[in-house]
Amino acid sequence: MKQSARLLVALVLTSLFAWAASPRVTGVKPSGGHTGDKLVAAGENLGADSVTRFFLTDGTNDHRVVMEEQTAGSILFAIPAKVEPGYYRLMVQTAGPTPALLEQPVSCQVLAADEELLEEEESELEVIEPESEPLPGEKKKKSR
Repeated sequence: MKQSARLLVALVLTSLFAWAASPRVTGVKPSGGHTGDKLVAAGENLGADSVTRFFLTDGTNDHRVVMEEQTAGSILFAIPAKVEPGYYRLMVQTAGPTPALLEQPVSCQVLAADEELLEEEESELEVIEPESEPLPGEKKKKSR
């Protein structure tokens, strides 16, 4: 009984460690481009010790991309020449004795030669403070 409990604890700890160290892509900048253009995938655990290969996938076809620079927080890659225009999810192959392909919840757009990338502009929001009216029973404050 004690041995099976120890085994269960070891299994849970191992799976938690494996989950915590899984590569995760959280974004790509720019959000797309033409073949040959360079993009940066940002995320966690993306170093060579965690990720051995990088792909663009449409769910049916996987296109391996060359990782030009790789750190724990990002991967710089170029869109391969033979990829057709369309939307592709990013996918990583994990390192280790049992490599796995992990499709990420991030996508990029491969543009046709005559298309332009429409980037969403990050706008700054203006904070407008409402003029405060006195609550019932309060006196209005005089401004100096």
